[in-house]
Amino acid sequence: MKRTLLWLFAACLLFTACAPSPANKTGMKSMWVYTHSLHGKRVLLIPLDSRPVNTDYVALLGQMAGARVILPPSGLDHFQKAADYSKLKAFLVKNIASCDAVFIGIPEWLNGGIVQGRLINTYTANMYRLEELKNILLKHPGKNVYILNIIPREMPAYLSKAAKYNSELVIYGRRYNQLLNAPSTEEADRIRNIMRDIEKLIPARYVKDYMGLFQQNLRVQYELINWAETGVVRELLIGLDDTSSMGIPKVSEKAIESLISENQLSNVRIMSGADDLTALLLARYKNEINHTGSRYVVTFSHELEKGRVRAYDGKPLENVIHDKIQLLQPDNPASISPPMHIYVHSYDESMDKVERWANENQGSIKGVADLSATANGNTTTWTENFLRQKLFTKVESYSGWNTSGNALGLLLAHMEMIRDQPTWNDAYQKWMLTRYVEDYYFNNIKRGEYAAKYSSIGRLTAGQEKQIGDDITQKSNLLIDLLTFATMRGGKRIVVKPRYRIAKAELPWDRVFEIRYHFVLRKTSRAMPLSPFPS
Repeated sequence: MKRTLLWLFAACLLFTACAPSPANKTGMKSMWVYTHSLHGKRVLLIPLDSRPVNTDYVALLGQMAGARVILPPSGLDHFQKAADYSKLKAFLVKNIASCDAVFIGIPEWLNGGIVQGRLINTYTANMYRLEELKNILLKHPGKNVYILNIIPREMPAYLSKAAKYNSELVIYGRRYNQLLNAPSTEEADRIRNIMRDIEKLIPARYVKDYMGLFQQNLRVQYELINWAETGVVRELLIGLDDTSSMGIPKVSEKAIESLISENQLSNVRIMSGADDLTALLLARYKNEINHTGSRYVVTFSHELEKGRVRAYDGKPLENVIHDKIQLLQPDNPASISPPMHIYVHSYDESMDKVERWANENQGSIKGVADLSATANGNTTTWTENFLRQKLFTKVESYSGWNTSGNALGLLLAHMEMIRDQPTWNDAYQKWMLTRYVEDYYFNNIKRGEYAAKYSSIGRLTAGQEKQIGDDITQKSNLLIDLLTFATMRGGKRIVVKPRYRIAKAELPWDRVFEIRYHFVLRKTSRAMPLSPFPS
């Protein structure tokens, strides 16, 4: 008991006393050189992890604006296999000087991937990697370096033995959050008693590791914030991976928000999400180069959704959208784009409503965030009606990714990349096809079917993977045959049939949660892979 209380007290000190001292920010922005186009730019990317959302999607977004996203040819993580640090380091050292911007996912660099970043030992064993990264970056002053990091999700890693106590540890972390915010001594004592009861249900080492993970992660966040303050990096974006409004990640979030506010840090941001963050940051980089901001008009299918805290977001939906839009805006933009319109769909509703919204905003770029079509088992009725009535011809962007925050982030990033392009290239078509066949068809129809039939966490056999890949390829192409979508040619909006079909679908992590598509032109057998990696 006494040891636990002392440890809790030490944890409180960590969350309040490890912040870096404010640095002199005067003139820091003068180091950065502004140009006027993303076209031809080379962006080096060490991703958050190797999933397509953090690699393929970012490469596609870059292609829309004529940029080349350069990824490590080898050494990235593969689910339970951590990234090869020596290969990542060699890749960065070799290519950093020749690239216009550098995007570095700290989980991949430090921990070996987001999955590995949920284990405390990947922090304690690898802290030296941060110092090595800093030394590399200091040799390239003024380089456009964007850093991404993640606050671990609330649930313990399912790769660890502590996963057996998932519910107890989550509740323990939430009570700890309450303890730090207790309004009185009596309330604090009451919460401590509850925590002691929970401790009796969990081996002590699991409690220590769970709480210690967030200590170590926050220590890393403070170091990275210091880099942003002192000009080692240009921007730092911190995401909350599968967070909640009350758990232990909220403690870290509040500590970081206080530090940002106290030191008036304009180049450090924290927000819900993980899968969408690299895409958003690339869009922000594009806007900084063009020195133009954007304006959005957001329409909610159900007004009460504005204040709802949806699963994994940790804050009201309206705030989630606001944070992501603000991230996209450059400092002191020279101009603001004409308004773009977003329709946030949440529950079943009449198609007349969204069609009326689309018709009222003709001539503007419009995007639909389909928050009913997520990988969490929600209904797909609305999406099916949306497709059946061909409303996809009336909007220029669509997203229905695995959480509402991630779906919104991918939608916004895509809209930013196309908004000032008079002609939309083939990368736009591949992006839109991927959104419909993956966000709607795979994530919401097939993934649940496969998870019930096969092992969703353990490795699949080669035969099982081939069976799934062949099935998805065939069924997705049936959907593609039904699609047409809006695009731009020479500044004029037109509706076209897709130029591509899926040549091959595969499971890059040998499990049913991720999928990668390779596209082929309709009138040729030559495969044109979506992935930046060799086929």
